[in-house]
Amino acid sequence: MVPPSRPSPIASPVWPARSVSPRSARVGWRCRRATNRPATKPGAMPGWRSPRSTAASLLHRTIETLVESGAGQAAAVSFCLPRGRWARSFPTLNRSRMMINLTSPLRSLALAGAAIVAVAATPALADSSNGTIAVALNVTNACVVNGAASVQSNLGSLGTIQFPDQPGIFGNVDGQLVGSLGTLQVQCSPNATPVLTIGSGAHDAAGKRNMAANASSVNYRLYSDSARTNEIGIGGQLTLGTASTTPITVPIYARVNSGGQVLAAGSYTDTVQVVLTW
Repeated sequence: MVPPSRPSPIASPVWPARSVSPRSARVGWRCRRATNRPATKPGAMPGWRSPRSTAASLLHRTIETLVESGAGQAAAVSFCLPRGRWARSFPTLNRSRMMINLTSPLRSLALAGAAIVAVAATPALADSSNGTIAVALNVTNACVVNGAASVQSNLGSLGTIQFPDQPGIFGNVDGQLVGSLGTLQVQCSPNATPVLTIGSGAHDAAGKRNMAANASSVNYRLYSDSARTNEIGIGGQLTLGTASTTPITVPIYARVNSGGQVLAAGSYTDTVQVVLTW
C-alpha cells in the first residue's frame, strides 16, 4: 500500500540500493543510503522496489520526516535493517533494531525499529483549545510579637522588667521592658493599625500598680517614654500607628520608689496582662 503523497519543501529522497559491507553482512544487517535527490518515476515510492510493503511505506514516511526536519539542509540519510524478511516482520519487531544516521547538519540517531513505526503511525495533532485555571487565596491582617513565626492567641511572656536590687528603703529606681529581641517588637501586615493594651496586674489596688512579696507591697509605674512623663495607666492603650514591612518597636519604661517606708525583704513581683489588637 503506497501512502498518499504530500508536498514537501525538500525533494523526496531516493533510496538507491547499495552493497553491504562485509562487516554488516556478518552481523545480519542490510544497509541503504538515501540522498536528497528527486524520484525518477512520478507517483512511485522513491527507492523502494516493493511499495506494497507496509514496513517500507512507514519507514519511507518516517525517514522523509526526519530529512524535512533539517529545513532543506540534510545531505544524506543512511540506515541499516535486519537482513532477510524484514519487510514483512518489521512492524512487529521486538529485538531487531534500525540504525539511522543523518549527516550534517543533523545528528546521528539510533532508534528501535518498533519506535520508528510508532512515530510514523502516530497522527499529528491538528487542533487545540485553550483554557485557564483560577488560583485564589484570601489573606487577612495578622500581627506577631518578637519575631514569632505564626499568629498566637496566647502571646505568653513579652519580656521582663527587672529593677536593680535595692535595700529596704530607696528613692526612684528605673527599669525597662526587655524581651527576647531586646525592645518589644510587633510585626503586622502592612497597613494594619495595631493597638497594644496594657491591662491590670495581679496586685493592683486603688487604681495603682503594685508588686508584692508575701504580705508586703510596693507601688510602681509604667511609662511609654524614657523621660517617664507619659504614664501608662491600668488599661492604657498604646496606638502603634500604621504597620509596614518593618517591625514596630514598643519601648515600655518603669519606675519604682519605696515611698519613704522600709520594705520587708523579699522578691517583689507582679504580672501585667497585655492585649494586642489590629
